[in-house]
Amino acid sequence: MNLNHIAKKPFFDLFYRTPCMPAMMRAALYDATLKTSSGSARGASGTLALQNQLAIAQSNELNFAVKQIQEIKRTGNHITARLSHSDLIQLGGYAAVEYCGGPAMIFNMGRRDIDSEGDVI
Repeated sequence: MNLNHIAKKPFFDLFYRTPCMPAMMRAALYDATLKTSSGSARGASGTLALQNQLAIAQSNELNFAVKQIQEIKRTGNHITARLSHSDLIQLGGYAAVEYCGGPAMIFNMGRRDIDSEGDVI
């Protein structure tokens, strides 16, 4: 078993219990496509874990996905405990694709989170 598989396992367990793959994909896309105030692409930076971003999104689906990601960070495994929120959000999208029969992709870890709401539009 490799690190990617170990990191995805809590998401696979979640999808087995609660088929929420679309919510995880939406969270990953939302976080990855946010822009800076100047209009340039920001990329995945964990902004979805900030309360002001959840309020802007106004989506029960995204709220649910973020709660599940935070739960996986707390209770997942030794790999997920060390990952940033932005890594976990993107990993949820990767795992959703794979769980639904898509290709098994190699997940590159190391994204950094934006720390405060003042750093986001």
